[in-house]
Amino acid sequence: MSYWTSRPTMPAIVVGCLVAVVVGSVLGWSFRTIYGPPKELRGEQKFATVKAVQGEVQKVIRLSVSATWSDGAAIPNQRSGTVTKVHINGVQRVESGDLLYDVDQIPVVAAEGAVPAFRDLVRGSKGADVEQLQTFLTSVGLRTGPANGELDGVTTRQVSAWHRSLGQEPTGEVLRGELLFIPKLPAKVALGGLITVASAVATSSPQVEGGIEAVSGLIMMPSRPTFSITLPPEQARIVAVGMEVVMHFADRDWKATVEKISTPSSDNNAVATLIGGKGETICGTQCGKVPVEGVTGIDGEIVIVPRAAGLVVPTAALVVDPTGLAAVTLDTGPQVKVVVKASAGGRAVVTGIKPGDAVRVPLS
Repeated sequence: MSYWTSRPTMPAIVVGCLVAVVVGSVLGWSFRTIYGPPKELRGEQKFATVKAVQGEVQKVIRLSVSATWSDGAAIPNQRSGTVTKVHINGVQRVESGDLLYDVDQIPVVAAEGAVPAFRDLVRGSKGADVEQLQTFLTSVGLRTGPANGELDGVTTRQVSAWHRSLGQEPTGEVLRGELLFIPKLPAKVALGGLITVASAVATSSPQVEGGIEAVSGLIMMPSRPTFSITLPPEQARIVAVGMEVVMHFADRDWKATVEKISTPSSDNNAVATLIGGKGETICGTQCGKVPVEGVTGIDGEIVIVPRAAGLVVPTAALVVDPTGLAAVTLDTGPQVKVVVKASAGGRAVVTGIKPGDAVRVPLS
């Protein structure tokens, strides 16, 4: 082959160069398309927009509240027999003359006195217990004279009148334990664990039932039960003195305040003690419905963030402006200062913007 027949001509060289340029351009475009960032992605927004709307925020934690009656003084039963009826339900305020329970169908009645019943009172009996009986008869409107401490004929007739008012045989005598003397009346009391219908009771106290020492008679109660909440470590870190607590008992809502929080115990749990607001009793007139024995669990809510209503935006939309105040960035661009009234659950109630304003929320 000759030199002139194998050498590329000028047009062929030009064509080859053009082909190379085209191929290189195509390959470069393909590489950029596959491996390079899309053009649109470079200008993609880094935020979403959310409109401010009316709403509310609140944060509560739900825990069980423990209601407990502290131990009170026992007033022992002074009659032997079988309990045939009870007249007290739960914790109850009693006054002189109130029926407590029946033993062998004979009522046991509340009376004020420091000396316990220790004998039958019959005509001719004298002593402090007789004086207490006469004071009792005065309290129920059956005696007008002074208490002289002697069960004379007048007192006998007054006792018979009292018996008739109870539907009992008017014997004129008071059997031991018919009157259960309580040091101070009126008082809040509860029946002891052994005073239930069909239970056998005796004058000795305390008695044992099921291996547990129980009271046969009355238990003097404080004016109210105590309320507390056991706080596991994660809750103890966010609960503070002064927070509101709402309890749901039967068909009522009781409100209380955290009074104090104990230091964590060996199991790392703390205990919050509750009080009523403005010196009021937490359970009000319903305290008597709280069971006397053991610990009663009541559903409760500790209000960590009180309920607040207004314009709500995501907390992620909040920023700090150059002056150090809270602000939001409107979708139109400018930052607007806001006041945060409350925030919980990723939402905040703010003032300073209008309903329907769209605010920017950074995308993660």
